[in-house]
Amino acid sequence: MASRKPEKLEFSYSTGQKIILDRGSDIKMLPNTLYNRMKPGCPAGFIESFANLYNDVANSLDNYKKK
Repeated sequence: MASRKPEKLEFSYSTGQKIILDRGSDIKMLPNTLYNRMKPGCPAGFIESFANLYNDVANSLDNYKKK
C-alpha cells in the first residue's frame, strides 16, 4: 500500500527522472495565491485542487487555440 502524503506530489518524467514537489518547492506557480488558498490539511483543499486543475486545463486549451 502506498503511503499517503497529501502535501507532496511525486512527478516522474519519461526519462526516469523523479522530483517531489511540495509547498516549499522552488517553482514559479506555487507562490501564486491561486494555489495556496487553503491551509495544509484543510479538507476543502481537495475540491480547490480540482478547481485549479480545471482552470489550468481551460487556460492551456485557450492558449493552444490562439496559436
